[in-house]
Amino acid sequence: MGYVKNLRRDGILIYESDKVTTLPAFYGTKVGAPFTRWAQEETGRIQAANVVALGAVVAVTGIVSAESLQRAVAEAVPAGTQEANLRALARGLALEPAQEGNAPS
Repeated sequence: MGYVKNLRRDGILIYESDKVTTLPAFYGTKVGAPFTRWAQEETGRIQAANVVALGAVVAVTGIVSAESLQRAVAEAVPAGTQEANLRALARGLALEPAQEGNAPS
């Protein structure tokens, strides 16, 4: 969590809730979710945790549309993994702002 000092005071801290048990002092929005566990549940592989987290970033920030992110992921992942990665992405995109900081298991 050494990067927290680089975040703006009104920024968003997104973290892996199963791995980070003590949060640093931070005044912005904190969003925790079990990205690795969700990846394992959705795809059977923990390697998709980054795709789950990417979906959560978009769900929380709205920085890009879900549709454009889905297209980008489908084009960027290795052949034969699109379906699994899109499931992982959907799990992250399902994170609702009301769930922030206390995402369901």
